[in-house]
Amino acid sequence: MTKIKPLVDGIGNQFMTEKYYDNWALNYDQTLKNCNYNAPIKAVDILSKTKVRISSNLDFACGTGMFAEELIKKFTNIIS
Repeated sequence: MTKIKPLVDGIGNQFMTEKYYDNWALNYDQTLKNCNYNAPIKAVDILSKTKVRISSNLDFACGTGMFAEELIKKFTNIIS
């Protein structure tokens, strides 16, 4: 059986891995925009087409807020 190496092994030790992601966090949203990341837009579009009435939605610890920004455009009572 093949053992899968953890991500830490791919870019260094735990400190290096944490530093990599800490640095990326500074421009994470811009990285996603540069890649035309549109999952939040698509998800809210699907939600808006459901027949179920959504009276409130809690966006809790779901990334950097891109999903909440899209929810607010189409729904009221959004808690982010």
